[in-house]
Amino acid sequence: MQAALAPYLGVNGGVRSDSADHLLADVESGMVKRIFTCPAQEEPAPSLMIAGGDEKWYGPLVPSSYAFNEGLFGFVNSSDHWMRGKLSKARPAAEIVFMSDALPRTEFGVGFIAWMPIRRGKLTLADALTNDNETYKCGVRSQFDFFRHHQKMNVVFCDGHAETLIMTSKELERGVLLSQ
Repeated sequence: MQAALAPYLGVNGGVRSDSADHLLADVESGMVKRIFTCPAQEEPAPSLMIAGGDEKWYGPLVPSSYAFNEGLFGFVNSSDHWMRGKLSKARPAAEIVFMSDALPRTEFGVGFIAWMPIRRGKLTLADALTNDNETYKCGVRSQFDFFRHHQKMNVVFCDGHAETLIMTSKELERGVLLSQ
């Protein structure tokens, strides 16, 4: 995510993507690191943002204070309800989560830092807070950082506005991961 967004965030020359070592060197320093590190968090944990395929390949572990919405950006062959990067499908844009404060999840091995809305229907950050009623079909509770902002989290929505949400089920209903 950082490498893809870097040229649009004022990083001159972008991020080198010719090797994992170059990519990590570029995202772990300078402007990219400052943009993707919350000022209230000293050092974000290395996190996995991309993986997949039948061969189970993994991208490099990149430090980030923020999780992206996998339902918005992800691609799963068996899923036709994920938006696959088509931001025009994010409706209503003022409700769909783009990115938010988060931690890498601790369940299921590798520490992904993405909200993973798997099942169909409307899915929100409130569903992730309950592990989707223990089905784990919409992100996981371990991704919520209850201490960084004292039971609050910052969320950027697809229309570009940002809000601070209190980490309660009622408040987190406002952060929609998938509306379908």
